[in-house]
Amino acid sequence: MYILAKEELFINSFVKWLAGKAKVIPVKRGKQDVGLLKNSVKILKENNMILMFPEGTRGGIEKKGKIQNGAVLMSLMSSAKIIPVRYICF
Repeated sequence: MYILAKEELFINSFVKWLAGKAKVIPVKRGKQDVGLLKNSVKILKENNMILMFPEGTRGGIEKKGKIQNGAVLMSLMSSAKIIPVRYICF
């Protein structure tokens, strides 16, 4: 499983190294990243999973997050299924 995470997390060299080992992919938030889209579609076509927060944040809809269209686009381009999961942080 791969994980999409905001690119700001990769500033710290240790976190960057750890993220690389854990298959975490940096996301440039607020920008269209064609490279990320192509790479994600390739990953999905290889029958791998990608964990992402389609609102662009863990706070999601409860914090008035607007659902972005990237997850649907990746699914359409790769024929991968979307499995919705609710994340609750206590």
